[in-house]
Amino acid sequence: MAKTKEEKREYYKLLRADWQRAKEEASKDCWKSAHNEALKSGLRISITGFVFCKLSMEAQGLDGTPYVDAKTFKGWKSVGYTVKKGEKSKIHGITWLKASKNTGTEIEAEKNVFVYPKVYALFHSSQVQPMHR
Repeated sequence: MAKTKEEKREYYKLLRADWQRAKEEASKDCWKSAHNEALKSGLRISITGFVFCKLSMEAQGLDGTPYVDAKTFKGWKSVGYTVKKGEKSKIHGITWLKASKNTGTEIEAEKNVFVYPKVYALFHSSQVQPMHR
């Protein structure tokens, strides 16, 4: 993550551009069936979030379905796997968080609401192994 204010600004600018690219890509019909299949498996993710992760996987040359073949550390642990020692996250997911500036009154707070991206690390199925019992 960037350190200086300018580096952070640039980081978020690039992140928003990646999200916009995923949003534009998600509008194509080719993603709808893959996203619907993922939803059938119990996933609760927007099509844009799904495409954002899939594009991240493809950029790394990794195949599979987002959030099925790429999960958080905790997600893999919940299904009986652990991340192999020394592995670093190669894929990223994104969620959007709401925040507001505390200005004193509730009406003013509603005017000062903003949304910012929170990136989280995902590990591909090739980076995990079954837990020892």
